[in-house]
Amino acid sequence: MLSNTLKSCIHAAFLISSIFISQARAEANEITRIANTPIWLTLIHSWHSNAQITDASFLLSLPNYSAANELTETLALIKSDSQAALCRFPARVTYLANALNIRLTGAQIELCPELQKFINHVPFDALDVVYASEVLSSASSMMGHIFLKASGVNFKGNLVEHSLAYFTEIDTLNPAKLIVDSTIKGMPGFFSVRPFHKDKAQYRDTESRNLWQFKLDLSSAQKTLIQYHLWELNQINMTYYFQSFNCATLTLELLALAKPNIMSERSIFVSPADIVKA
Repeated sequence: MLSNTLKSCIHAAFLISSIFISQARAEANEITRIANTPIWLTLIHSWHSNAQITDASFLLSLPNYSAANELTETLALIKSDSQAALCRFPARVTYLANALNIRLTGAQIELCPELQKFINHVPFDALDVVYASEVLSSASSMMGHIFLKASGVNFKGNLVEHSLAYFTEIDTLNPAKLIVDSTIKGMPGFFSVRPFHKDKAQYRDTESRNLWQFKLDLSSAQKTLIQYHLWELNQINMTYYFQSFNCATLTLELLALAKPNIMSERSIFVSPADIVKA
């Protein structure tokens, strides 16, 4: 009798152990699957398994960065404090909540004051891609410039339009230094959010450049995801590389949040004109 009881206990323990192992494997497989989805890779700006943004406030998995590690750390943050996670990474958390059916009990966008301020002031009722033609006399504009324009009715009931652009500032006239800084060392990248009429006046009236606008056919959820992610990017430090992480690169990746297949157009160098063609 004792022997049979002992055997039953061992068998039960083995079954429980097998269940836990199976669950762990299933969770690991799910993390691997999600970590390799185009939208997750775009949200963390991973390119060929490399991080294009290395700000520690943006990547949780440093110094052991990988797409899977970043996902694991993000899920841990959600588990420990879903409200803090939502306020810090609204695009990531929104995507993962939908992809993994995570219930964010009590977590609300309305409880994120800085994010809510951005939403109130920069509505995303409509989204356009804007291409400013090239200026051959300017090193920073010889390939043209491309950015997004968000428009809609703000919290005051006014119709507003905002430019959402990534750029760098050239502070040297030395061609050799400029090449090294812009392609090897990298230059400080700036993400600006400002009234569109200022850019329109600058490019069209002051610089006599052509402006082309392309309205995007996106769902409300797609526009919201881009809006949330733009807010994430506006809070961090980024490094601008002329050949690999410029205004066109970032614009292409933002568009990929809505249309992942557009990343097939990504190559080592992406120009503003390439985005228009895509």
